Amino acid sequence: MSAAAAVAGPALAAGVAAVGAAAAAAADAVAPQQGAAPQQEQQLPSFDSSRYTLHSQGAEARVWEGSFLGRSAIVKQRFSKKYRHPQLDAKLTVSRLKGEVRSMMRARKLGVHTPVLYQVDHATACIYMERIEGHSLKTLLHNDELQGAELDALLLEVGRVIARLHDGGLVHGDLTTSNMMLRGSDKQLILIDFGLSYNSVVPEDKGVDLYVLERAFASAHAERGAAMFEAVLEAYRRASKQWSATLNRFAEVRMRGRKRAMPCPPNSALGVSLNLSLNLSAATRLLGKDLGGWTRPVGFVGGACRDRIHREKRDGGSGYNGMVAHAAVNHVPVMTGGIGRDALESFYAKHFIPNMPPDVKLTPIDRGAGPSFVVDEFIFEFTHTVIMDWMLPGVKPTGCKVRVPFVVIAKFEGDKLSAERIYWDQATVLQQVGLLPADVALPITGVEQATKLECISAGKQGGPPSNALIEEAAARG
Repeated sequence: MSAAAAVAGPALAAGVAAVGAAAAAAADAVAPQQGAAPQQEQQLPSFDSSRYTLHSQGAEARVWEGSFLGRSAIVKQRFSKKYRHPQLDAKLTVSRLKGEVRSMMRARKLGVHTPVLYQVDHATACIYMERIEGHSLKTLLHNDELQGAELDALLLEVGRVIARLHDGGLVHGDLTTSNMMLRGSDKQLILIDFGLSYNSVVPEDKGVDLYVLERAFASAHAERGAAMFEAVLEAYRRASKQWSATLNRFAEVRMRGRKRAMPCPPNSALGVSLNLSLNLSAATRLLGKDLGGWTRPVGFVGGACRDRIHREKRDGGSGYNGMVAHAAVNHVPVMTGGIGRDALESFYAKHFIPNMPPDVKLTPIDRGAGPSFVVDEFIFEFTHTVIMDWMLPGVKPTGCKVRVPFVVIAKFEGDKLSAERIYWDQATVLQQVGLLPADVALPITGVEQATKLECISAGKQGGPPSNALIEEAAARG
């Protein structure tokens, strides 16, 4: 059994001796701080679930509550994954166990409070640590137990703590208000759950860390979450020495919508261009370009997509790892797309990426978002110079200019696309490419749709009048 004792906290200065040669690595990582008074050596117990109460379970570990050498303790037990080869599973489990412990100790060295470590047991993949007597920040905010100056001071401390982590090259990986505990009457801030943490000095990684926290505030504390996060961000800016690069990248991450290291556009239904708010920004960042908007021709992005897919396939991937295996995509007016990664890979390769006009332009109108979905509204503009099977199946190029409003609804499971539906008015497309007879009065509109939408979005007067079709019909009798 590997074991090590840790020490920190104003009221606790004790260590537990390491036992056995297998404890060496953990003992180095979690050595007692200077001045700690060692307790009398005791035999460290093996993990026995019958002695503990299950607190919670996640995708990687179970959390138990109980006692360790007479102290209130939490045991985080990583469990094996049956789909992995046993030897690989064992190596990964131990590696992640060590990584979590090292991150906790590194955070302490950076001046961030974390639970005191009691023991690290490689054999049972368990971390024994201090049980924090207090409540999570999420609980206190939900119950409105933090107000006024006390809340302001706490949000300031949250920003400072994250700045210490990031300036020290440590990314938490799961910054949520659930993973921030407040201990005692003075509400000392304790960060917990370093299971996804890693070392990084890359601004992108730090930006994603901040974005995860922003989404946590927005989803769990909707009414005042945005204001609270802005207070955290301001404290971070004041405390961090590297705030400029991090916050600039955070702004990009925020625009993409929690899509760190996002694969190239084919993970989205309009893969190369249509869902620009999620995709074009990621693709252009991949190329190191700042387009200053959504106006870059899709051909520019399409080449990047093909290169990215080729690299992923060369490295053993499918090229479409940004979507779940059962992903479903539907261009509603013409029912093109597919269900399942293989079908979508074929669709994009044969009918979408090669069939995109080079002068495509998108104008953003509006966006709505939730924890697992994004709704985008924009104007899709192109010249019909190529066959576009995904939009106009069987129609030869007409050379006509088209502007049409689009709405895209994308749903995600974690960071992977699970479903996407794309809506537009096919009648206005057919009218603009000249496929509807001009001498037949149909209740449809053409390019006026896009112009009207732009005027309304910009709050402008004028533009195409409302109810024109009703008035024209009345005039015809």
